[in-house]
Amino acid sequence: MGDLGSSVQLHAFGPPVAAGLLAWTVVSWRRGRLPPWPAQARWPAPLAIATTAALLLYWLLRLGLGAFPDAKALVEATP
Repeated sequence: MGDLGSSVQLHAFGPPVAAGLLAWTVVSWRRGRLPPWPAQARWPAPLAIATTAALLLYWLLRLGLGAFPDAKALVEATP
């Protein structure tokens, strides 16, 4: 069984990324195209750049602040 609380504590972007991948899969499957948007769409590149920047900033802040939880304590606390 998964533990949403500790997964968010370890990585805040995990649940939104999983939901996005699930949505991408459903839309792609229904449209019959791997990228579900038209080839001339302008928004995917800026969205990818913004997402990458947000992930890098998130991890740099966590590294700089020493905000990583003790993984051993999380594993031991799991029943």
